[in-house]
Amino acid sequence: MTLAELREAGYDLDAESYARLCRYVGLLLQANQKVNLISRASTDQIWVAHICDSLALLPLIRERRPKSVLDLGAGGGLPGVPIACVHPELEVVLIDATRKKVAAVEAIVSGIGQMHVRCIWGRAEALAREAELHERFDAVTARAVGTVAELLSYAADFLRPGGQGWFFKTAPAAPVEVAAAAKQAHKAHLRHVENRAYRLPATGAARAIVVYEKSSAPDGASGRAAIT
Repeated sequence: MTLAELREAGYDLDAESYARLCRYVGLLLQANQKVNLISRASTDQIWVAHICDSLALLPLIRERRPKSVLDLGAGGGLPGVPIACVHPELEVVLIDATRKKVAAVEAIVSGIGQMHVRCIWGRAEALAREAELHERFDAVTARAVGTVAELLSYAADFLRPGGQGWFFKTAPAAPVEVAAAAKQAHKAHLRHVENRAYRLPATGAARAIVVYEKSSAPDGASGRAAIT
């Protein structure tokens, strides 16, 4: 997609952000030939299916003005890297349990440059107990990873009180998963705020970002549940 097309679709980007996004797309497609970072079937639709979808976080970022964002199960760096391309001042931390994916995204980030992005290999339930990551982030996001209930159990330990969880879902799935996650949200001291609806350009696919906010809770009382 051209910069003009993105702007016409409602994405308020400057030329430098667009240049970083183009670099990211090129490096991601190259890396994907060696490591399965995104579906091969979606590579032709990468701008709409992956970049535009990730950029649906921009309104929340501009409203909340977080300083730090954690991307759970980042895979190929989505949505964390596109967000960093637009907001290079953000501290973005990406974690993934697959070492070769982390290494591939580290190389991609290095190739783009000029961003505060760090990639960490490990399992969320273990990393959340580390002092440098525990309750450290203004926002935690996840895309194409787990159910809302599962994501809440992990996000709670990374989020500072007052921080928000932003989880990508299809529009039909969002209310169903929110209802199913009510008990876990209560245990994790996370309040459901909204399901922010949006549509992808060109395809019109209906999507939603499920938003939760963390209240104050005693340390260690987040109610993390094991994912099998």
